[in-house]
Amino acid sequence: MNSPVTTGMRHIDCYISSKLTDSETNAKEHYTEKLVTLDGPDQCFDFATEEELSVTTTISRKELNIDENTVVYISGANFYKIIPEVEATWVQIIAQVPNSMLLLYPFNPNWAPTYPIEAFQERFFATLSKYGVSEKRLLLLNALPNSADIKKCLKMANIYLDAYPFSGMTSLIDPLQVCLPTVVMQKESARSRRGASLLRYMEIPELIAESEDTYIQLAVDLGNDSDLRAVYRDRIETKMEANPQFLDSRYYSTQMGYLFQKVFQEYLASDN
Repeated sequence: MNSPVTTGMRHIDCYISSKLTDSETNAKEHYTEKLVTLDGPDQCFDFATEEELSVTTTISRKELNIDENTVVYISGANFYKIIPEVEATWVQIIAQVPNSMLLLYPFNPNWAPTYPIEAFQERFFATLSKYGVSEKRLLLLNALPNSADIKKCLKMANIYLDAYPFSGMTSLIDPLQVCLPTVVMQKESARSRRGASLLRYMEIPELIAESEDTYIQLAVDLGNDSDLRAVYRDRIETKMEANPQFLDSRYYSTQMGYLFQKVFQEYLASDN
């Protein structure tokens, strides 16, 4: 289940996913394994060991010279997920929202020890230039030490932007925990629907886009309307305070136990 796609291995019998993640139409076509699904989210996060983490950074709008009235779009999507198409989409968004900027922290050391930061920045600058947007409206941060620092950074922002077509899931927990309106895109494959599955579970499908055009329009609408952002912040806060299943490890483990029992009983009843 930790694999975002089928393993393709003949000795793996089942792939555990979720009805919230896999498309109802052709999901089985994407797997060599037998697809078994949970009704709720297919992953759960338990951050009990991180509850005592302290903020180690002094990062703030003032320190970064960001005006309090500036609309800040932020993303922690990893460097490898920010493909040229995503880059162009994000630049088009800030191009349409006056007094806005893009703040990224894509260099997670858990993915790779080093990144070609200068080359990435130059590529981004070229895209900004293409759409007539100043380089000053992009800010790249180095890796943040821990989740408490990430949340402090997120609290400076107004809107979170997820990457696509390989959407985030772990990286979306932080913005949701600080109640940040989060824009995601979904396609047909499970790997493009994991972020959307969280919003579907929270019953906030309005933040799920189906195309680049609708993604851009949704992000622009949020950037230009502080009241709309407040509505979604309140809705996210209400859902997060209710301890959603993707953060409830006790509930999740119970559901997984039932699923394992079912799969095993089906195996015993088969002609294996």
